Amino acid sequence: RELANPPSDGISNIRFSNHSDNLLVSSWDKTVRLYDATANVLRGEFLHGGPVLDCCFHDDSSGFSASTDNTVRRLVFATGKEDILGKHDAPVRCVEYSYAA
Repeated sequence: RELANPPSDGISNIRFSNHSDNLLVSSWDKTVRLYDATANVLRGEFLHGGPVLDCCFHDDSSGFSASTDNTVRRLVFATGKEDILGKHDAPVRCVEYSYAA
């Protein structure tokens, strides 16, 4: 089914949480959006300085994003806060989180 409040441009990545029905979507419209996929509700939105090329979950409370604004960010879903974890000389194309201890 179609998501409520979808991105306004192309989707670069979609990730489901390992722990819930949360869905993280990165887009060329410069956003990362968090959805409750079961309820089809937008739970949060993060705006970047350029198109977002990738995203991933850390857990159900936070995630990460990679953007053409040359940053890797940590996204805190409950507060809507973002931290820049790294700044690069060129766009960042992918980001992954390892659950291995």
